[in-house]
Amino acid sequence: MKYHRRGTWLFGATLLVLTSGVLGCDENRICKQAQDCQLEGLCTRGPDKACVAGSDEDCKGARDCGISGHCKAKDGACVALSDGDCKPSDGCTKKGFCTAHEGTCIDLKKFFDPKCRKTCDADGLCVMQGGSCVALSRQHCARATGDKVSVCLRAGRCSPADGKCVAATTEDCTPSKACVDDGQCAANSGECVATAEACKKRDACLVDGRCSLVDGKCTAGSDDDCEHSGNCRQGGLCSEKDGKCIALKDKDCRISALCLTMKQCKAKDGVCSK
Repeated sequence: MKYHRRGTWLFGATLLVLTSGVLGCDENRICKQAQDCQLEGLCTRGPDKACVAGSDEDCKGARDCGISGHCKAKDGACVALSDGDCKPSDGCTKKGFCTAHEGTCIDLKKFFDPKCRKTCDADGLCVMQGGSCVALSRQHCARATGDKVSVCLRAGRCSPADGKCVAATTEDCTPSKACVDDGQCAANSGECVATAEACKKRDACLVDGRCSLVDGKCTAGSDDDCEHSGNCRQGGLCSEKDGKCIALKDKDCRISALCLTMKQCKAKDGVCSK
């Protein structure tokens, strides 16, 4: 009977050891059989018994790798760590999500980081990289919300370069307000700058009398510049002073529409008044 009891005890202990060994070898079986393994690569049992992505192999076998480019394991999840993860995926070939950014695949042309909202609207710096907001596409440079004007339309800085929006070509500058209003129609060192020809043809000259190129800007260079302007005819701003057209003499005012219609025919403090 003692031998029988000892044998029973030995048999039970052996069975327990064997059972524990088998369970230990198959501790990932529950995770591997779960749907999250097939879909998201959560195939390895973690320290807290939750199923996690334990290796790149877990991720590469999951559906999300082929669809979304989440093919590398990081911190227990499958993510996109490089453009190489994204480019073979359906998201890249069908939707243009070909660039890895903060663990997922994005289309840089359409992606606007919420953390960069202010700089995005102001300067086209719409994507966070290395702790700073940068511009990575022409769409970023053309970004504007509400009644705001984009840096592209405002200043002709429509092309991304080294993380900023710059004026790369004359074509960037020509449609901009800087060109239309101030004659800054030529690209130079990333900025739109004025030219003598543009100064004479744009509103800077036709309206304001700023027809002469001085220090890279359209400026009123003489009384003659002012006398041919719309502001001279309408408001009597017909004399040049310090690069601007002003009403310097009563004569300036008397020939203006402002004098004829509003009786503001005397020059005072640079404008026409009664």
